Amino acid sequence: MTEQITVPGDEGQQPEPAVGAQPSGQPPGGTHTFHLRPVLHGFVGLLSMAIGAFFLGFPISGLFIPGFYKGSSVWETAGLLLMGVLIALVCTWTAIRQFRNGAQVSGHKLTIRNEIRTYTVNAADIHAITLQPKSGPNDTYWVARVELTSGKNIWIDNFDCGPAGKPPKPDRAATVEEVRALLGVGADRMGQPEN
Repeated sequence: MTEQITVPGDEGQQPEPAVGAQPSGQPPGGTHTFHLRPVLHGFVGLLSMAIGAFFLGFPISGLFIPGFYKGSSVWETAGLLLMGVLIALVCTWTAIRQFRNGAQVSGHKLTIRNEIRTYTVNAADIHAITLQPKSGPNDTYWVARVELTSGKNIWIDNFDCGPAGKPPKPDRAATVEEVRALLGVGADRMGQPEN
């Protein structure tokens, strides 16, 4: 039941639901986006944008500086400009991926945005979402893994819940639980750290 707020003198008007309450007659839902490391991914995204701007701006600025391309043929100048544009595009793509990294629950779909790939999965196709140890470049970490009914697995790389030698970080594990609850799926069991 939703809590309703009534202001004296407004008895004839339709009362408004309390802040955070769900309007009656509408199912809970909407779009829920989860980013466990927004500061890190934001920093890397901004750094990528800055590098891209440099590689785009440097060759273009040379067109307006007398003597910058002195001794270069038209083809060398065009090649340098093209290389700057290509590097800027790759850096822009990387920045956009960093800003969008994470998971999004919308309706009965889970969208996973990892560093390179994006996956969209229907909740009916998800068997479980578990925390499993995953080896990284420096150590083994607890990472959320979506186990599909087809037998395939998809890692949510952004959902790193701490080193596997210790219990998962409670605040990050709670985010995984929230995603499970929104999708109505469970967890089989937590994996064991690799020794």
